[in-house]
Amino acid sequence: MTSCAAALLVCVSLAAHTDSFSTRHGMVRVEVNAGGFCRMAFTTRAGDTLHTLTRSAFRSPQVSPDRLLFAFLAGDRLEVLDGQGRPVAAYAAGSPYAVSSGAVAIAQGSAIRIQAGGVQRSTVLPRPVVGMTWTPEGLLAATSAEAYLVDGNGRASVLRIEPGERITWCGGDAHAARCIIRGCSRVNDWVVWAQWDGTAMRRDSMRAVSPVPRKVRSRGFPSPFLPDTLPPIGNSYGEYQKYGVTPYRHPGVDLLGSHYEPVYAVAPGAVKAVLTTSGSYHWRVAIGDSAGPAPSEGWLYAHLDLPSIAVSVGDTVAQGDYLGALIPWPVADFTHLHFARIADQGTTWNGQWLCTGNPLLLATEIQETDPPFFDEANGALLAFCDDNTSTYLAPDSLAGLVDIIAHVGDRIKSSWVVCAQEIRYHIYPQDAPSFPVVDDRLAVYFDGEIDVYQGGAFDELIVPVLWKHDTVCPTAGDYDDRRFYHILTNSNGTGIPEPSDDANSFNTALLPDGQYVVRVTARDASGNAAVDSMTVTLANGNPPLELCCEKTGHDLLLSWRRMNGAARYLVYQIPMPYAVEPGRLLAAVADTCFLVREPFLNTTQGYYRVLATDARSQPGETDPCATPALEGP
Repeated sequence: MTSCAAALLVCVSLAAHTDSFSTRHGMVRVEVNAGGFCRMAFTTRAGDTLHTLTRSAFRSPQVSPDRLLFAFLAGDRLEVLDGQGRPVAAYAAGSPYAVSSGAVAIAQGSAIRIQAGGVQRSTVLPRPVVGMTWTPEGLLAATSAEAYLVDGNGRASVLRIEPGERITWCGGDAHAARCIIRGCSRVNDWVVWAQWDGTAMRRDSMRAVSPVPRKVRSRGFPSPFLPDTLPPIGNSYGEYQKYGVTPYRHPGVDLLGSHYEPVYAVAPGAVKAVLTTSGSYHWRVAIGDSAGPAPSEGWLYAHLDLPSIAVSVGDTVAQGDYLGALIPWPVADFTHLHFARIADQGTTWNGQWLCTGNPLLLATEIQETDPPFFDEANGALLAFCDDNTSTYLAPDSLAGLVDIIAHVGDRIKSSWVVCAQEIRYHIYPQDAPSFPVVDDRLAVYFDGEIDVYQGGAFDELIVPVLWKHDTVCPTAGDYDDRRFYHILTNSNGTGIPEPSDDANSFNTALLPDGQYVVRVTARDASGNAAVDSMTVTLANGNPPLELCCEKTGHDLLLSWRRMNGAARYLVYQIPMPYAVEPGRLLAAVADTCFLVREPFLNTTQGYYRVLATDARSQPGETDPCATPALEGP
């Protein structure tokens, strides 16, 4: 399975092995050592070394469609080299990006900057960019809801997807450019590989995949215990944990059981591993979905009593076959089965597998009725601090770039506090709830790949993006203390965490001063929800944004004052009855006026909305000021 997260993991999760890329000159061999440094060796096809170099914080490698260039992100730079390892160009980092011999495109949220022939141009899409690739016809760029062909004349929509679907990745090369569309039906979840044929995107290759946020997916397997009901959960998937020096995301689900409780296979497959990672308490069985050396997914059953294990590497099992029994856990009465969905390759697996997603979301039965819950953060429902600092702010005087922190927990049929499955937040002016400045943004969704077993650097980079850990908001995850302070604003809304997400924040400086409501919704895997809200005051010295309108015939001149820190303004047309969605994007302008040269409304009444934005903000996160209702022509 290829996903957006998988694309990002190509290099940063290679602490235990190497990868190779083909260029016109030969090969690029990439190796990441345990310290997180990447060594690149450029060789001819005969194996002769052309050049070597090292980089730290190396991620997202890419070869240009004509295979003349090799590019990667390293720290705050995007570096472009030729096939022999010689530098060609360097740019400020952004993700995603796409490189070709004639141009480089770099995305930051919904904004794309394109550097070609010494000229830079910019394009702003309605939603954050999830992927890009160059084609002979131009730049193919995808948001979660549509794909665009960006050329010298602007952008042209080439694919719109149906409600309930979303694009999660877009990439490839000039001959195999494609996007992945994920969706959910009443039968199962599916993915469509949408291929670019030179004029449009063509859908094909539907198959089952991991879950889409806020969708109920097909439940595919029973409990590994008897009877087939949801057991108590002691640790959730992706949960913050720190039992030693380095915190990490929990790579599985801990299903609580009794001493020597029998464990059964949840699906048929081939036994790929029977091994221990640390003494007698950590024996485990890994069963691949298919035999043979090809890459495949599988299931991990850990913390079995060695004498009870009834299978060996090479055996085949059927669903419901006995595998072994739980070993009594020596700490905190925590006898459990560590259960995970994993992927690896080879006829035998050595323990350095990748966790591919939350197994709880696949279970046949996960119903329970207790919703997540909120605890105080810095004495209130929410805590606020300057972006990426521990300088906390009073909620009645927020200013500048702000991080919002929520203390959220959940219990799933046990007394152990675990992480909620999903957290969203919504911000709107207190006197105008229909015009949100942040529209139900997905902040946290615990699914996707985790590379803890591979010793990869990616997981270590993600932990501080997701959770706050200081003396005011001390996130903890061990046997004695479970407190999860989630940084809601370190998210671009995709639900796929990336190290670069810590650049996101709530930019209060682009909004008029006044009172705003922050509403937070937490859900568990069964769909139970907890909702709470808090009123805050923005105090940047920004008076209300007044939008003036001068109408002449069918033309309308919109004008407004300049907002502090705004680099451009997005002008939206909103038909009546107006909705929470921004409406149709008419223009992105740097000036404080815009002339609408068209019948300005297709209905008798409607609204215009101007959003101020800068390089770090996204449409839908900024000023939602709108005119009073305007009479139609």
